[in-house]
Amino acid sequence: MPDRPSDADLLADLTETAAVAESGEAPRSWERKSSGAGRCRSRGKSNNPYLSNWAKHYEFILKVPPLHQIRTSEERSLQRLLDASLRPTDRVLEIGPGTGRQTVKLAARVAHVTAVEQSEEMVEQLLRRLEHEGVGNCEVITGDFTKIRFAERFDVVALIGVVDYFADPAAFMAQVGAITEREIVFTAPHCGCLAKSFRLCNRLRGIAVSNQSIEQVRGYLPQFDVEVEETGLRSPLWKGMTLACRAVRR
Repeated sequence: MPDRPSDADLLADLTETAAVAESGEAPRSWERKSSGAGRCRSRGKSNNPYLSNWAKHYEFILKVPPLHQIRTSEERSLQRLLDASLRPTDRVLEIGPGTGRQTVKLAARVAHVTAVEQSEEMVEQLLRRLEHEGVGNCEVITGDFTKIRFAERFDVVALIGVVDYFADPAAFMAQVGAITEREIVFTAPHCGCLAKSFRLCNRLRGIAVSNQSIEQVRGYLPQFDVEVEETGLRSPLWKGMTLACRAVRR
């Protein structure tokens, strides 16, 4: 496990954030907004595991076996689904972009990306990545997606590793469907032994994770045709950890 961030590191992070806020300026390659809805500095009770300073170690954690192998398998499946979904003229909403691993890829393929992230710690890393990659067609909103009201629908909505943490995934996905014009690309933790182990590990740190069956996932979006691919180290002995899904409005 990574070392706990030192007081000096935390102070440096806070100083950098304060300097950006005081200047009122942002790098030209990205735009940042606060929704004012569900904004949280990551302290207090929440079922979001990334509302903490451990968010800065997210990329490192994903490189640790077997998480690296699981993520690699998931990304291959997601790439196939996104290849079938995205068009150059699309306006895409990404819910829970985290550190921006998918955000940069999405922005390179579509007209505009709106990324909504509740964790300010993740937002800081996301903004640095967008600046480093020279992404100029992405708007970042800090806030809780479930409390934001958008003026219009998005062509495609992407949410990777987000459904896991909702106590009522059906209600959450209904809200996602309501703002989707054409397609949704998302993942959900499967109900096999790997996903159940993931659920147990999260329970030990006070985070609730819901496992999903293929039938449950398809039932969340009755107005959509849902394609489901089992991924995340699937083998003849156990189910894959993750369901990679593409939902197309009928």
